[in-house]
Amino acid sequence: MVAAVRAADGRGLQTRLLPLVMESLGLEDINELMRRLYYEGMSRAAIAALGPKVLDIAAQGDRVAEAILQRGIEELLLMVKTVAKQLNFLPGSFRLTYTGGIAQSPVFQQHFRAALRRRLPTCQLVPPILPPVLGAALLALELLGVVVTPQLVATMRQSAQAKGLEMP
Repeated sequence: MVAAVRAADGRGLQTRLLPLVMESLGLEDINELMRRLYYEGMSRAAIAALGPKVLDIAAQGDRVAEAILQRGIEELLLMVKTVAKQLNFLPGSFRLTYTGGIAQSPVFQQHFRAALRRRLPTCQLVPPILPPVLGAALLALELLGVVVTPQLVATMRQSAQAKGLEMP
């Protein structure tokens, strides 16, 4: 949204994000956007709802949207690297999975995978097979010394489906 305001007032590059933000928020005037952004604030849900649209615009070659995507990915990879160090996964290899709507996007996946290869070449990105809560449970079991077998994972998956948990 800051990029949209900057494009409107001339401080930033022109971007298709400006009409997207205005339309998505039902605003007609840039002053309404500035008021909403700087004074009223916006919920995380309202901001997150713009994410898939930013990815669409980035995929169309909009430089501002691409820069936003790249900054987000760099921050995410910095978090991954920091946690991997804290867990003593580095300098060795380790697996990483993902969850959430943005992470499923082909545009995000393409950019994320390329950046991951550059920044953390020993990290293997694997698609999720369980909901996040069960992935955390698997990690806890591994920390306790429990051997995680394909049969255990299959049982957890079946139980999750039976309980109505959303599956990846």
